Amino acid sequence: MLILVNIFFALILMPYVSPIQLGSDIQPLVGIFGFLLLLIALIEKKIFLSKFDLYFFFIAIISLIYINFNLPVEYEFRKRIGLLFAFIVYMAIKIYYKQFSYKVFKIVIWMYFISAILQILSPTIFEHTIGLVVRDIKTDMSVRGVTSLCTEPSYLSFMGIFFIFVLNYFNNKINLDLKEY
Repeated sequence: MLILVNIFFALILMPYVSPIQLGSDIQPLVGIFGFLLLLIALIEKKIFLSKFDLYFFFIAIISLIYINFNLPVEYEFRKRIGLLFAFIVYMAIKIYYKQFSYKVFKIVIWMYFISAILQILSPTIFEHTIGLVVRDIKTDMSVRGVTSLCTEPSYLSFMGIFFIFVLNYFNNKINLDLKEY
């Protein structure tokens, strides 16, 4: 179970990485693993919903069925599934976050760092290797910047900010020494 939880954690930290590429930036693996974890939690009776959780779930369901007849846009399920996907990931994190491993976090950080260095030193090799697992990388660094394991430089910036929060969580949990922190 701990392995499944930490695979889920690694996928949270690398939302743009997937061996099977779909037509969106966020790949579905994190949602699939989150759904599996929720099924396990349901069987083990670990799921407790707060008012916020119920509101979140209700809005996610409404987003699936809501149709605005004043807009000429066709109904596309893949665009509607986002909030339900977010709810599944949120619930799985809420239930299992205490089992997330600092070692997995460090491995993922090193993966981002090594892929960024590879992109700087050899953009062609980067595109042919990392491009297999990250959809639609914007590789023109002279204009856009380094993307690493993200599809755009701005997404990498957002992930960096997210990593600071995760690092802070682990610092509070296991009291990292100053060199690690």
